[in-house]
Amino acid sequence: MRFLIIFLLGFGVQSNEPSITEIRNNEKIELLGSLLSGDRYLTNDFVLRIHKKENPYGSAGNDSGEITHSYLFTISDNDDAPRRSVFEIGEFYGPNVKAVREKEKLIEVDIEYYANRRKTVKTVFVRHHQVSF
Repeated sequence: MRFLIIFLLGFGVQSNEPSITEIRNNEKIELLGSLLSGDRYLTNDFVLRIHKKENPYGSAGNDSGEITHSYLFTISDNDDAPRRSVFEIGEFYGPNVKAVREKEKLIEVDIEYYANRRKTVKTVFVRHHQVSF
């Protein structure tokens, strides 16, 4: 019985740690990769576009109906027929892209957001068709 109560309480706790998910649906990749909106950053090998996405009503996990946001990072080759990749990074509560550093083969993106009611910054490292923390 004690295990069941602890297990059920654990379901109500929202994780403040964002994750990275690669989108593998070819139609979505083509659509998102061809959008011209979003901030654009360039390296010698690839182009990165950052799109902010609103998550569903109540996604912040409280009773007020507040939402979280995610970012879609679209990566395209610097080529006439580019290969494209799309990654969803989130969920974030109250996020903003604080800084972007473009290097020869790497782009670093600092995302500021609230976690446990405090501002925090997570750096996302973007390489040629790879995204990591």
